[in-house]
Amino acid sequence: FYVCYKGVETRVPVVINPMDPNSGDYTGGEEPTDHEHIIIPGWTYDAAYHWKSCTLCDWQIDKERHTLEWVVVYEPTATEPGVKAEMCTVCGYYTGKYEVIPKLSGDYIPGDINGDKAVNNKDLTRLFQYLSDWDVEVNEAALDVNGDGSVNNKDLTRLFQYLSDWDVQIF
Repeated sequence: FYVCYKGVETRVPVVINPMDPNSGDYTGGEEPTDHEHIIIPGWTYDAAYHWKSCTLCDWQIDKERHTLEWVVVYEPTATEPGVKAEMCTVCGYYTGKYEVIPKLSGDYIPGDINGDKAVNNKDLTRLFQYLSDWDVEVNEAALDVNGDGSVNNKDLTRLFQYLSDWDVQIF
């Protein structure tokens, strides 16, 4: 990388040792003091670390090991499997590891939002509460009432139509 020190830009070799948390920092030894660091937005990262970089001298600021966790990238539905991936929760680095999450169990009654084995106005009320961000228990496999792949007010409308004996299908 290039280092800007006292106005002179110089190419400096970097040796990265994944076992040394300070490895890869400015190899001149001392942090440049001739300017105030201007931080590049976002994170720079490699397979072991993430850090903020100065646009003037490439000094590595806040360098830390990745904080890896399994993150759900796509939630499973009754019709589609989901995906979870191992990623850094700080910088978003993706390790290349992922797992498929099986589809939700198809053992449900379409429209039975509250899981009581019946489709009625209680389900309509429960779906409304769920969509209003209430902390309620729901049968997640039954939430997508209209089968379009998302859960929203269209599902509430479809369930209302179904309960009002309209000629509509629920999923």
